[in-house]
Amino acid sequence: MLSDALYEADKAIHDYQTRMPDLYEPVRHEINVIRCRMAMLQMRLDQTVPDEWLERNPIYAAAKVGDIGPHDA
Repeated sequence: MLSDALYEADKAIHDYQTRMPDLYEPVRHEINVIRCRMAMLQMRLDQTVPDEWLERNPIYAAAKVGDIGPHDA
């Protein structure tokens, strides 16, 4: 499923950022923007609740405003 592919891609990207921070720091913001969009899409694809509930999910809400931190926690 596409959701699984997004999960695997996000995990790999995060691993690269974590293992080689000096290499990816100059483009961290751009990478995290993409990761936020990926996290939001993955959550939408996996959702089994109404959209209103998804909007109240703190991880989704944070990704929506560009904060990947709660997703990584």
